[in-house]
Amino acid sequence: MFKLKLFPKLALIMVAIATMPAAIIGMRTININRVGMQDAILEIHTTLAESAAQKISDYWEEINREIKIAARSLRANIDWREKHSILQVLLDTNPSFVSIAVVDNKGRELLKAYNPDRDANPSLVDHSGEDLFKRFIASRVPEMSTEITDRPHIVGKFYPLTDTHSLYVKISLQQLNDYVSRAGFAKSGVVFVVNSAGRIFLPAYDDAAQKIIPGKSGARLEDIAKLDIVKNSLTSDSVGSSEYVLPGGKSAVGAFTSVKETGWGVVVQQDKDEAYISVERMKKDTLYLTLISVLAAAILAFFIARGLTLPILRLSEAARKISKRDFEVAPALAKIKTGDEIEELSSSFGEMAVEIMRYDEMQVDKLISEKTKTEAVILAMTDALIMTDTEGRIELYNSAAKKLLGLGDRALGEPVWNFLSDASMRAAFENAVSNPASVPREVSIAAPNAISYYTASSNMVLHPQKKTSIGVVAILRDITLEKEIDNMKDIFLHSITHDLRNPMTSIRGFLKFLQDGVGGPVTAQQKKMLDTMDRSSQKLLSMINDILDIAKLESGKMRLNTDYANLAQVARNAANALEAILIKKNINFAIAPSAGMEELRFKMDSAMLERVFINLISNAVKFTPDGGGITIKLEQTAAQTENGEVQLARVSIIDTGEGIPPDYVEKIFDKFQQVAGQKRGGTGLGLTICKHIVEAHGGKIWAESKLGEGSKFIFTLPIVKNSNGKIPLFPPFSKGDEGGFNNYA
Repeated sequence: MFKLKLFPKLALIMVAIATMPAAIIGMRTININRVGMQDAILEIHTTLAESAAQKISDYWEEINREIKIAARSLRANIDWREKHSILQVLLDTNPSFVSIAVVDNKGRELLKAYNPDRDANPSLVDHSGEDLFKRFIASRVPEMSTEITDRPHIVGKFYPLTDTHSLYVKISLQQLNDYVSRAGFAKSGVVFVVNSAGRIFLPAYDDAAQKIIPGKSGARLEDIAKLDIVKNSLTSDSVGSSEYVLPGGKSAVGAFTSVKETGWGVVVQQDKDEAYISVERMKKDTLYLTLISVLAAAILAFFIARGLTLPILRLSEAARKISKRDFEVAPALAKIKTGDEIEELSSSFGEMAVEIMRYDEMQVDKLISEKTKTEAVILAMTDALIMTDTEGRIELYNSAAKKLLGLGDRALGEPVWNFLSDASMRAAFENAVSNPASVPREVSIAAPNAISYYTASSNMVLHPQKKTSIGVVAILRDITLEKEIDNMKDIFLHSITHDLRNPMTSIRGFLKFLQDGVGGPVTAQQKKMLDTMDRSSQKLLSMINDILDIAKLESGKMRLNTDYANLAQVARNAANALEAILIKKNINFAIAPSAGMEELRFKMDSAMLERVFINLISNAVKFTPDGGGITIKLEQTAAQTENGEVQLARVSIIDTGEGIPPDYVEKIFDKFQQVAGQKRGGTGLGLTICKHIVEAHGGKIWAESKLGEGSKFIFTLPIVKNSNGKIPLFPPFSKGDEGGFNNYA
C-alpha cells in the first residue's frame, strides 16, 4: 500500500490551508457578483413589464371613463339625433374609437356613429349570434372580445346602457401596438402582449413566433401559448421573472405580469446569453485574479512545510514507542530543542507518556466491578437496548435486542446494519447513529400475521473524563399495545359519530316536514311537542359534530382558511349570534377594545375564531347568574421569543359567575372534562375545540379563576404582518356597522 511521506503530506496540507481561503473567497465573490448582476438584469425586465402593464391599464381606464361619460349623457331624455351627436363627439375627441353603436337586447344595432377613416363597414349589424353578445346579455357587465377582429388591431366591447339597451364599441389598439413595438431592447429583447388564451396579438407582426422563439424552424403562435412564462403572465397576481428554455433549445430570461382590467398578460423576453454577457466577463476576470492568489499562497506554504518536517519526524518516532507502551521515552523527548512550538510539543509528549503510564496502573478490579453492575441492569431491561460505536459497530446489547433483531452470539463488533432487514428499522438506526439525542422515531415491523410498533430513541455515550463521544446507545420500546388502543378509540369515535349523525339528520328532516304541516295539520300541543323534539335533536347533533370536529383537529385534517380580518368585529359577530340568550338572562354584556384594536386587521380564520368566541361566551352565560356581567377585552401586547419581539392580540372573556375550582383550571381544556357539581351541558369538548383552534393560529389559551369571584378565559394570537412588514390597519367602523350590539363599551 502506498504511504505518503511526511514532507509531501505536510506540504499538501499547508498548501491547502493557504490556498483554500483565497479560493473560497474568490468563488464566493464570483457568486455574489453573478447573483447581484443577474438580479439587477431581472429587475430591469420586471420594471419594463410593470411599465407596459401600467400603460395598458391607463389606456383602458381612459377608454372606460369616456364611455361612462357618454353613457350617462345617452340616458337623458333626448331624441335619437341628439344621441347620435353625442356619439359622434366622442369619436371625434378620441381617435382610438372606431365606431359606437346603440344595441337593443336582441343584438340589433339601432344607432351608430363611426370614424370613416377606420370603419370600413358603417352599416348597422346584428350581433345576436355572436358569443360575445351572449356572454354580455347573461352577465350585464362590460364584456370584451379576446381576439383582434381585424387589422389594424381592433377589438369590440359591450357596455351596459339601460335595462333594454347597451353600447357596442369598436376600439383601435394601434396606440398600444406602437408602444409595445417600440419597447423592444438590445438585439434580442422583445415585449409582447397575449390574450386570455395565451395568443400573442401585440405587437402584430407576421413573424411574431419566429422572433419570440428563435432557433426553431416553423415556429407557430400556438408554441408561444405553451411557454410557462406566458401561462404565468395570465395566472399570476403580481409581477415575476424567471429563466427558461425555449422550444428551439435556446435559453432565455424574462419577466411577466398580468393586466387585470383585460385578462391579458405582458411578457418581457431576452436571450440569456445576451442578457448575462457582462456577468460572464466579470466571472472570468475574477477567476484569473483568484488563480494568481492561490498560486502565490501555494508557493509560500511549500517552503513553510519544508522547515517543519525535520523535527516532526523525531516526534513521530517517539510517538511510535509510546504506542508500544514504552513510557520511558519521556527523557528522549526532552532533548528536542528547537526554541519554538515544536519544543513545547515534545515536552507535552513527555507529559502525556507519564499520564498514560499512571492510568495504566489503575485498579482493574474496580473497573470490572462497575462493568458487571451496569451489564446486570441492562440485561434486566424489557426494552431492547443496543450500543454501537460511532461507526455503527455493535459493542453491547441485551436479551430483548437479541430477540428482536436476531443477533447471534458473535454479533459484537459486527456492523448493526447487517442485522437490519426491515427498511424502517434501518432508517431509525441510521438516524440514531448520525443524530444522537434526536426526537424519538416511530418504527413499524411487518410480521406475517401482524404489525409491531416501536419507538426508537438514542443518546450519545461520552467518555467519563474527556467528555468526548465514544458511541451511541439506542433503545427500542414496544408500543404495539398503545397503538392498537389508540386505533380502536379512533375507529370507535369515527363509527359511532357517523352512525349517529346520519339517522339524526333524517330525524330532523322529517321533524321539519311535520312542523311545516307536510304530513297534515298540526295542533298547538303537537307543535309544542315537535319544537321540543327539534331542539333536543339539534342539541344532540351539535354534540355529534363536536366529537367529529375534535377528531379532525387532533388528526390535523381541519385546515385554516385565513384572510385579513378585524378581531373586534369577529367578537361582535359571535355576540350577535347569542343576542337572544344574553337578553333573556339580562346579562350586562360589553366588548371593550383598547386603542387601535378597532382599526387592526391581521391574518386569521375568522369563522374558526368566531366559533371560539361563541363557545367561550356561551360558557360564560351558562355559569353567570341572571343580571350578571360579561366583558370581552381586546388589546394589543408584545412578547419576547427566541426570534425577538412578537406582537400579540390578547383577548379576555371575563364573567361574574361562580368560578372554577383550582383543580379544574387546567383540566377543563381536556376532552370530556366538566367541573363536578356545576351545571352540565354539551359534551365537554367546547373548550378543547377552542384550544386546538387557537393553537392552530400559533396562539395560546388559558383560564384564571377563583371560586365565587367569576372566571377569566384568555387567549393570545400572533399578529401576522403583511408583505411590507407593517401591521395592516383599516379605517374604523362607522356608526351602526358593528351589528346588533351598538351599546358595547
